[in-house]
Amino acid sequence: GIFRLLTEEHIPFAVSENLDWLGARPFDLVIATDWAPRGLEGYVEHGGHLLIASSRPPEFPIARVISSTPDVKGYIRVRNHSLFPSLADTNLLLLNGPFTAVEADGSSSLSLVPPSMIGPPEKVHVDIQDTTTPAIVTKTLGQGTVTWLPWELGALYYRHSLLAHAGLFRDVVAKLYPQRQLKTNAHPLVELTLMEQAGRTQIHFINLSGHSQTAYFPPVPMREIRVQLLGAFHSAHAVRHPMDLKIRTRGGYTEFTLPELLDYELVVLNDF
Repeated sequence: GIFRLLTEEHIPFAVSENLDWLGARPFDLVIATDWAPRGLEGYVEHGGHLLIASSRPPEFPIARVISSTPDVKGYIRVRNHSLFPSLADTNLLLLNGPFTAVEADGSSSLSLVPPSMIGPPEKVHVDIQDTTTPAIVTKTLGQGTVTWLPWELGALYYRHSLLAHAGLFRDVVAKLYPQRQLKTNAHPLVELTLMEQAGRTQIHFINLSGHSQTAYFPPVPMREIRVQLLGAFHSAHAVRHPMDLKIRTRGGYTEFTLPELLDYELVVLNDF
């Protein structure tokens, strides 16, 4: 689920269980699912940003755990829409799975709505209740910040693909990672992969619109895909359908537009 969210949001990422990467390679944000080892505490204290999306408590203190429940069929209440602009028209998010209650006040952000009556139809949710049990906790550790969603956001998105869960992920990441490495208007079904090779920066564009479960069909052409990449480059060249792309640099980003994407394209950017 987190893989899909990152891909659909066009956030370049690497996957590793090797904490030796931290400090040896630059990372703007670390996302931990299922397991947040103690080694991440030092990363945050030295200025790192960490998102934990798991009901499993981290191995370092964020908030005191009160209880953990393996299967909660309830909701998450959005109490402050200004904190979550993608959820401006959303009041409740589906919660179906593990949840860990912690000691904090969720009355000004996200809070738990416990299970309520699901039938008969004329009595659905007549006993619905709100709590101040937080569904998100943010804490400053040293020079960095950690945000903990004590429930399985990734698993829920993998199963249900609800726009509200994607919106919450987008807003939480925006606060932890305000200066994106890559920005684009590309459709969520356009997969972008950022790579470096022999001093050149490559962006791979894969059009997944023709992929349906186990079948593949001709993809829907995508046009006018705008990309902003952090850094200064002097040229951009499309390889699959050869052409030089006009670029401009502003605000620390290099911008270009890919006129059309059929199935696949590779754009190579060269440094000054």
